Amino acid sequence: EEGYHFVEADAVASELGAVIASIDALLGEARAGRLVREGAQVVIVGRPNAGKSTLFNALAGAGRAIVTEIPGTTRDLLVEQVDIGGIAATLVDTAGIRQSTEDPVEAEGILRARSAADRAHLVLVVVDSSTAPGEDDRALLAAVEESSRIIVLSKSDLPAAPGTADYSGDAVTVSATTGAGLDALRQRIAEALGLRETYRDTPAITNIRHIELLDRGRAALERARQTASSGLPEELVSADIAEARTALEEITGRRTADDTLNAIFSRFCIGK
Repeated sequence: EEGYHFVEADAVASELGAVIASIDALLGEARAGRLVREGAQVVIVGRPNAGKSTLFNALAGAGRAIVTEIPGTTRDLLVEQVDIGGIAATLVDTAGIRQSTEDPVEAEGILRARSAADRAHLVLVVVDSSTAPGEDDRALLAAVEESSRIIVLSKSDLPAAPGTADYSGDAVTVSATTGAGLDALRQRIAEALGLRETYRDTPAITNIRHIELLDRGRAALERARQTASSGLPEELVSADIAEARTALEEITGRRTADDTLNAIFSRFCIGK
């Protein structure tokens, strides 16, 4: 009321920026932390007879999928738990995807393959390097263009066909038959999932509720920083900081919302 300011607006904005940066680092590792806790889903897709099942067996270390020269052998989803960079991952083999088919069973397999790819943390798009890329390959690559994906040029033990060199800069070349390139593929998978050695030993934010609270706290701090930078009254800055503190204290346990207590007592038997 008397016109005195007890904090410097620029200093407050700077310190709030540092706190926001720390929260951003936690949120940035939250996805990888959830993968460590829950595992990742890696889905293999490709046109019929592209080498998906052979790659699936090689990564799984067992002959789980039937492999023949007949296109369309795999009709349903095959699932296997594998180790990728020390993290448990669910590897999914799918039916070959092509533009059209009159077989209702194959059509259902293609539908399930597309659905699995939509839900995957990472998609491995297998392209047969021994045959020229066709319309099915191009359509599939376009369909998963916005997804987290790795292009895998399979059958590198066979002579390369014209056109496959177009993918060489963005693809991993492998031979599931000889094992060539598989270690490089595993490394690329770990990198694409954002996994680091430290995630296995360093606690990370993995709880969905904690992530939501961090988002809420960050939003409040961002409002406080903008308010301070605009030279508005300190009371407005304090109100946003108090809101952020409430959200963060719910994570640490210093403050517990009623709905959290109700959830605990409804799910667990708490003795007196």
